[in-house]
Amino acid sequence: MSKGISIHIGLNAIDPMHYGTNGVLGGCENDARAMQAIAKACNFSTSVLLTRDATSFHLLSAFYRAAQDLESGDILLLTYAGHGAQVRDLTGDEPDGLDETWCLYDRMLLDDELYNMWSRFKAGVRIFVLPDTCHSGTATRGLLFTLAGNNGTGQPVYRSLDPHIASNTFNRFQHLYSGLKYHIARDIESQVDASVLLISACQDQQLAYDGPVDGAFTTKLVEVWNEGAFRGSYKDFHRQICAGMPAEQTPNYLLVGAANADFESQQPFSIEPAARAAQGRQMKVK
Repeated sequence: MSKGISIHIGLNAIDPMHYGTNGVLGGCENDARAMQAIAKACNFSTSVLLTRDATSFHLLSAFYRAAQDLESGDILLLTYAGHGAQVRDLTGDEPDGLDETWCLYDRMLLDDELYNMWSRFKAGVRIFVLPDTCHSGTATRGLLFTLAGNNGTGQPVYRSLDPHIASNTFNRFQHLYSGLKYHIARDIESQVDASVLLISACQDQQLAYDGPVDGAFTTKLVEVWNEGAFRGSYKDFHRQICAGMPAEQTPNYLLVGAANADFESQQPFSIEPAARAAQGRQMKVK
C-alpha cells in the first residue's frame, strides 16, 4: 500500500508587521478546508495551516517531515490559497527577472525555495501542487464571476499582493530574501528526482479571483471533481477546469522533475501508483 500525505494552506490575512498591510481576503481558509475534504475522502493523511499558523517555519517543517516519510510510489498533495507576488530576482536565474512567491503569514516563500524542497523528495515520489493564487503558473466566470469577492464595492478582488507593497517588503527585508536566494542551489530543477505536477489557478502574468466563499479556481475544481465522480487523467482534469474559467484566468499545467507518464495518466488524487493499482485490479479479477 502506498502512502498519501496532504498539506493545505489558506491565508485570509498576512502579518502587517512584515508586509505593511494585512491583505484581507475572503475565501482562502475555505479553499484549504475544501481541498482537505477531498484529500480525506481519498484517504490522505491531512494537515491544514490557516492564516496565523501558515508561517514559513510551519510549512517548511511539514515539507521536511513529508520528504522523510514518503518513499517511491507515495504521493504528496500540496494546496495553497492566498496572495501571490512577483519580486526582483537577485541571482539572474529567472528569464523574466522576477521570482514568483507565495505570501505566507510571516514572509514570502520564494519559488526557489519550493524547487529546493522538491529536490529533497526521493525518486519515485509523486507531488501534486494546487496553488489558488495570482502569478502561479510556474510556482512548481458566468457563475464564477458572481462568486468573485468585491469587498462590497462591486469590483473583483484578486489574490495578488500589490506590486508596490511586494517591492517595498522585499526591499525592507532584502537581507532576508537575498540570504535565502544565495543559500539555495542555483540549478535546483535538474536535481529533482520526484515527479512534481502543478495545476495552478492562472499563468504567471495573470491574476486569480478571490471570493467570499471560495476562490474561482477552487470553486471550479471542486465542481469538476464532483465528489469523486470525475473520471479521467490529470490533463483531462486540467482541461475541464479550464473550460469553466474566464479567459483572463487560465489555469496552468506543468510537470517538474522526473517524467512520469503513469502519474499524469492517473485519476487525480489517486494514492496508489498507476502500475500498482492496475496490478491490484488484475489480482481481484483472478
